[in-house]
Amino acid sequence: MSSMMVLHKNMKTGQDEWVVVEGEEEDDSRGLIAASSYLDMLTDKKRNRAYRVALENVLASPKYQHQPRILDIGTGTGLLALMAAQVLRKQRSSLQQQAQQHGETSPPVVACELFPTMARVARRVVAKNGFQSEVSVIDKRSDELVVCSAEEQRASTSNQREAKRRDKMGCSVLPDMAGKADVIVTEIFDSALLGEGLLPSMRHAAQHLMREGGCVIPARATVWVQLVHCPAILEWTSPVCPNKAPRPTTGPSDGSTAKRSRQDAPHGWGGGSMSADLPRAQLVLRVLEDLNAAAVAAELQRGAPAEIGGDDVGLGCDDGEGDEGEGCCDEDLYSEGSEGREDGGGPACRWQELHELHVDVVQAQSQLHPLSSPKPVMEFDLAKPPPGDQVFHDIKLPVTQTGSAHGFVLWWQLDMLPQQHLVHHSEVLPKASEGPNPSAYPAAPRSLMLSTAPAWIGPDPGLGGDGGPLQGVAQEWRGHWAQCWSPLGGSPTLQVRAGQEVALSAKHDDLSIQLALTPSSTLVTEVTPPPSSPGAPSSGGLPSVPGALAAGGEGDCGAPSHLSLPPMGAWLPPSAMQQLNGLQGSRWAFYEASLHSVMLQTLKALNAARAKHEGQGSCQAAAALEVVCLGSQISPDQLMPPLLAAACAHDICGSLSAGGQAVECKITALADHGAARKWLAAAGEKLEEWALGASRQQSHVTLHVLPEGSFMKRARHHLRLADQSQDVCTEQQQEQGTVLVLADPSYHQGKGAVPCTHLLQFWSDLDVVRRSEALKGRKVVSLPARAVLRAVAVSLPHLARTRLSLYQVEGCDLSAANAVLGGDGLLELSLGVPWQCGGEYTELSSRSNLLTLDLSSAPFTGAQSGSVELQVPPDAASQLHAVVVWVDYELQDAGQQQGAAEGGTGMGPQPSAAATAVEGGAGCSNVVDNGPCSIAYSATQTVLLLPQQQQQQQQQACLYGVKVSACLEEDGMKLSADLV
Repeated sequence: MSSMMVLHKNMKTGQDEWVVVEGEEEDDSRGLIAASSYLDMLTDKKRNRAYRVALENVLASPKYQHQPRILDIGTGTGLLALMAAQVLRKQRSSLQQQAQQHGETSPPVVACELFPTMARVARRVVAKNGFQSEVSVIDKRSDELVVCSAEEQRASTSNQREAKRRDKMGCSVLPDMAGKADVIVTEIFDSALLGEGLLPSMRHAAQHLMREGGCVIPARATVWVQLVHCPAILEWTSPVCPNKAPRPTTGPSDGSTAKRSRQDAPHGWGGGSMSADLPRAQLVLRVLEDLNAAAVAAELQRGAPAEIGGDDVGLGCDDGEGDEGEGCCDEDLYSEGSEGREDGGGPACRWQELHELHVDVVQAQSQLHPLSSPKPVMEFDLAKPPPGDQVFHDIKLPVTQTGSAHGFVLWWQLDMLPQQHLVHHSEVLPKASEGPNPSAYPAAPRSLMLSTAPAWIGPDPGLGGDGGPLQGVAQEWRGHWAQCWSPLGGSPTLQVRAGQEVALSAKHDDLSIQLALTPSSTLVTEVTPPPSSPGAPSSGGLPSVPGALAAGGEGDCGAPSHLSLPPMGAWLPPSAMQQLNGLQGSRWAFYEASLHSVMLQTLKALNAARAKHEGQGSCQAAAALEVVCLGSQISPDQLMPPLLAAACAHDICGSLSAGGQAVECKITALADHGAARKWLAAAGEKLEEWALGASRQQSHVTLHVLPEGSFMKRARHHLRLADQSQDVCTEQQQEQGTVLVLADPSYHQGKGAVPCTHLLQFWSDLDVVRRSEALKGRKVVSLPARAVLRAVAVSLPHLARTRLSLYQVEGCDLSAANAVLGGDGLLELSLGVPWQCGGEYTELSSRSNLLTLDLSSAPFTGAQSGSVELQVPPDAASQLHAVVVWVDYELQDAGQQQGAAEGGTGMGPQPSAAATAVEGGAGCSNVVDNGPCSIAYSATQTVLLLPQQQQQQQQQACLYGVKVSACLEEDGMKLSADLV
């Protein structure tokens, strides 16, 4: 029995927690492994064949006619180590006998694996194949391995018990290898090549673990780049206002100082040129777009990146003191720096990080096509790894097609064979004529290339594609490796003509690669900086909401100039940026319509209560609506909800106050990320400036930005312990004011987070705010009001193929790994882009409700369950592979919608026409749909892959449906799917 620490996410709080897991077979890490890409890698035939052929070729060399030592770094299930042992056994009649003749007592193949669970799996796989005497699996990192000579090993093993005792005391360490390796084989590559620690691992291995003159499989890695046209990159890297809504002005166009009153301004936007039909969501995007363009321009002019504040670091202190203003500066969070050239000359580059994407699927939708020839930008000799900080300048990409360039596509190519072993090709490798179409492939050079190139490159090693004997192995879709993309940097678009050359710079450290368009390239921008405008007046220092929670040391984040803002692409990932841009375009229109309706109804009720008291002779303060915007702990991109609330509040309060009604709105935006707080303050200032225009009247809307961690900690400290029956709010409580809690919990930045992660965290935070002593006697309204768990039966043939149970893989029996890897049962995966899984995503049933949760009522206090039967047409039953589950959000409850309908148009402004004219009509505009859609990034969905046995049973028994069940508890969601 052994124990290990496993990182778990608390599904209710969203916090990562370390827990101790006991046992070997049944530890909780199994679920994490099953959701990983192990099965995908092991069913990648071209990858497996490339390593098999490379090992056969290298070990056939006369150089290794005596017993060679082989080291597999990051063995996983032990497949590569098994391949090496099989080749050695086949080529040598008595492997163990030769080792003993040379005085060696350790196995000739050593495999190291950091993760203890996978190390145990590898041992079981090795034993099932009968190679336990030839393969030793060590659960260590490669830089922790201990190497000694054969003489040292014999001396250390003469008294094993004493050596182990001294080892436990820290006095000695038993050796793992009886000498350095002749051959090192490894597969620690991610889609961006370096993210799994390839360079530092191989640098240490080449120096400490490999003999002089030894070789590495693969021998070299080359990075290729191509210029592409892909307008979607704009939405992945910066705010984009749809339809290019006109910018409001802040004064008369003739430059005079004449003032306009609120009565002259539509919807309360004093002095602005805003149309009554312009959606406020588009206005917010226009503000963010202009500020971002100005921030990028300022950074390029400054020649250095703006400082990015990281997450608050003092939120766990007993006194509740957190980092108030800009957060801690964490340059590691800065993915788009602007740095001078390392050679000391030339202008600065805006370095861009890489992002993973299956570009073939995007190209198939006619959203991407190449504009230049591919070209290698850097190469790594893995037997002599370079230092972790190299820069390559003035790489010329030949433009082959005229058009607008938006970014780069990057992939890598592995040369599997060291140069000294190329002479053995004819002895081991199949001839080119054995391929399916020998005339389509180059005859020379005869090498072995494994590539992640896009499909349009084809099997051409000279252009970065696969080559050599792998031409006879068809490349099927694989999810564990994709391509990468990066934006241009600086301005978003580059106009190019065929025959030109585009200059590119590239650099890398130990874990990442970055690209940058050389500043000398001519950029044509589609986004212009906003016109200059006078500064906005102070917000008046009104207390944030609720005042008792804001008091205690945290003040507002100041409203910084756009010159100090970090560009949004520097701290928001592409998935968050596209979420901000609204995904399908109507997302924020739904939010605007519901938010406008709730705010208007609330102010209407507050004004009625105020008028009632005035009639009784008592003096009442202005009707105050208070808004608390949660969500930064769910995702740092929660900019739109508070800014949209501010835009709607300016609209409503401006018109009502112009009609003589005393109203005000206090908005508290909670954000832990320093950059998010900067942006909220700057955009809020700009919205207020545009709302007031040249009239310079007192604002009736205040926006305060506070660290969410400190706010929630203080709220939990003041939790009411009273009977929860008081959740039903009386008329008297309504008169004391209403608090609207707002969030967009649809998106979670964590790649492996299931949909209920953000749901449970938002519900938990909402409950804390509702029960806080500071809000006692106040009505709390949440938006969204309900969460609806939904499901649909789908066909995902490529994803299903990559998760098949393992049996024979390149002559190795891997069935012993199925129980841990999840190949023998219902497999639960978290995906934001199921449609990208090979491009053959098809829905076979209607989308059905599985479970409805009322977020506006009593707090979550126990398990809730639901189920639904998804019917599949008989002719499509054989294509059923999975069920996709996600969470939709109803923004308003039935009472709020009815109140909005009864309210008519007699009370203040209505939502803009564009906000209400959404596809599907008013009945659909209340629901935010987070289901699968054909976009590159979307809200997270859970994919339940049906076991192979169930799929076979379905075909034999003519089953045409699947029953999906869900049980929601405080610690997470339990899902099941069974054929019916």
